Amino acid sequence: MTTDYSQQAFEVPGQKVSFIAVTDCSDYGYHFVKQSGEVGMIPISSDSDIPLGVLQDEPTINRAGCVMLSGISMVIAGSATAIGPLKIDGTGQVLTGTHGVDHIVGKGLNAAVSEGDIIAVLINPGL
Repeated sequence: MTTDYSQQAFEVPGQKVSFIAVTDCSDYGYHFVKQSGEVGMIPISSDSDIPLGVLQDEPTINRAGCVMLSGISMVIAGSATAIGPLKIDGTGQVLTGTHGVDHIVGKGLNAAVSEGDIIAVLINPGL
């Protein structure tokens, strides 16, 4: 039996830090999030937001959530994507990006066939 691994996401965790969900983040696992205050996080609300990292779980309001700041994380794609540079959409999902045009948040290590696919992303939020 042959297994097709071409669409499988994987993780190689780098630095992970706990932040408090200032709003309900229960629908934002594997999305990029942004910082709010000293120890808070909130979902991305605009494609021009500067992300903190990728939320690894789904905390409700006032609960701690784990944010991966570096490494390779699984991330949900907002549309079909190519291997290579990625940008975020207005919800923290990733889209194919262009260097010199978009704010690049990471590199897709495998492609997404459609919206909602989970892909492996080398995180580089570009602080």
